[in-house]
Amino acid sequence: MGWLWTSNSTPAAAASPAPQDVPPTNPSSQTPPIQPPQPPQPKSQSPDDAELQKLMDFFKAEEAAAAASPSSSSQPPKPSPLPEWLAKMVTPKDNPLYREPDAPRRDPLSESLLPTDMSCRQAFDAAWACNSVGGQWNAVYRYGEMRACSEKWDDFWFCMRHRAASGPVKEELVRAHYRNREHAKYYAPGKANSEDVWEARREKVRPGEAFAESIDLPVVADEEWREMETERRQKIRDGLGFGKTDR
Repeated sequence: MGWLWTSNSTPAAAASPAPQDVPPTNPSSQTPPIQPPQPPQPKSQSPDDAELQKLMDFFKAEEAAAAASPSSSSQPPKPSPLPEWLAKMVTPKDNPLYREPDAPRRDPLSESLLPTDMSCRQAFDAAWACNSVGGQWNAVYRYGEMRACSEKWDDFWFCMRHRAASGPVKEELVRAHYRNREHAKYYAPGKANSEDVWEARREKVRPGEAFAESIDLPVVADEEWREMETERRQKIRDGLGFGKTDR
């Protein structure tokens, strides 16, 4: 009757669940480990995209420099690394680097002869024709050398910068543009102009003052006058020793 006070370890061992048969794992059926996403590889840029990116980086660098140095207005501006024609297009018109110097006003007659209107299309056509082969061929034929077209491109970019202006404001801008050009070409120190030879007229001619000399009426016919003029010229040539006729 010892089973009443003694414990047997067999039931405890029997109470534990029997281990189930675990099927062997197949290495090929396991899920592969998740790889971290790779950063996208930068695509090779074309030359046009590279130039555009360089231009955008330039503007970002200028904005960052302006935000970092608030006292930059007291410092003289630095020249833009962009080409001159592109810098004039994207640079504000009040930038001291590309603002045209104001030439002194001239007499009222000269001021009235300055243009007050400008067509951007005509300015572009003139600049494009100047840069073409035909335009440079025409320059070689007329002047014996190729001519620069920067002045014509300046007209086009000036017109594009002020295309939103109208009325008297635009007229004064166009007049000042051509006044500055004439001053730089003819009246700046060291420049030669026709007024070195003759004095410019300061006022308009009054009616009746010009071509007021009397003209003698002809007394001979046209054919007779031509014969007399030919003989007169021949005598002058003979007296100078040129073109003597054999008689």
